[in-house]
Amino acid sequence: MVELAYINKLISDAETYYAATWQSMKKSEDAYNLKLQSGIKLPRDTPVHYPSTAPAIVDHFVDQVRTSNPIVTLGPLGKGSKKEERRSLLEAFGRLVLERTNSAEDEPVWDYVAFGLGLLGASVLRVLFDESKWSDNPEEQGYLWPFTVRVLHPKNVIVSPGHRFPYAYVIERQRRYVSELQADYPDWKPLTKNGLVDNTLGPTSSVELMIYWDKDEYTMFAANNRVFEKPNLLGCPPYIWGYSGLGHKSEDSDPDAQAAGIIKHIISELQSEIRLKTAGDSAWVRYVWPALFGTISEAEFQTKWSAGAGRYIALKDMDEMPQFLPPPELNQAMFAMVPQLRASMERATYSEVLSGQPGTADYGVLY
Repeated sequence: MVELAYINKLISDAETYYAATWQSMKKSEDAYNLKLQSGIKLPRDTPVHYPSTAPAIVDHFVDQVRTSNPIVTLGPLGKGSKKEERRSLLEAFGRLVLERTNSAEDEPVWDYVAFGLGLLGASVLRVLFDESKWSDNPEEQGYLWPFTVRVLHPKNVIVSPGHRFPYAYVIERQRRYVSELQADYPDWKPLTKNGLVDNTLGPTSSVELMIYWDKDEYTMFAANNRVFEKPNLLGCPPYIWGYSGLGHKSEDSDPDAQAAGIIKHIISELQSEIRLKTAGDSAWVRYVWPALFGTISEAEFQTKWSAGAGRYIALKDMDEMPQFLPPPELNQAMFAMVPQLRASMERATYSEVLSGQPGTADYGVLY
């Protein structure tokens, strides 16, 4: 029986093993969600201009991955007509799996897979048998689909190092409410690290679940207490982890080298574009509405001026009337750098290839 201390040790080791991978994924997500840090400190009240370059690149890449007409191919299983017949049968079954998954799930599974590969450089599926969707009647079994497929965030799934399938173990982490857990598992109670009932957690408190799978066992922990333990009748952890193919196999097998999304290698250029656009935006705002300085307080200034300058600077002593600071000169050379950055990012993200522009090479993708 797997104990919580063992699972915590695996998680601790994984946080070191996957540290660079998770950091790269966070930067890519921040860029896509227009939250990427510019890398510099800005004056107070300076709005940051987040260009939509990153989401445009990722969405364009994902749009090129066709998920509506899946192609399933298997290599040769051996010589002879029976082997060839078996290969054709397995290919047909693979197509059925992809099609039925699309129609049976309430979310676009394969679109999510393509998005994860494009943005994060990796994608993870969990495939479970759902007894409630099955029947013992042989006549009904022909059209039933008793599987539940979910796309998970790669940071929420810890796969045994090496990712050799079938995986030695998999740990999935997710958050659930205490009341939700107790409704499903009435005997479960949150505990402290000392093993006492944790009365600080109420029904609306959120706790982390740790779901552990290996070839023999399936167990869940939450708030320092085991929720359940079951034998794994599947014989292997029911997860599938895949890389995008945009990375490479490094000498030390670092997963960060393999988990390469489409914008991973242009993060610094995206940050540079944020700085340039922010500086340009701030420059023209200050050119049209220069900073004003005078002796009245900032609070009084707000009430006396219906529309004021871009900024107001309060001074203690001043011999002259309030006046505007000279506006900054608009440097055209600064704006000329933006097209150069865009061209560099296009070369790094294969935009010309993906858009089918003439003079580019043909690329094939194998799944």
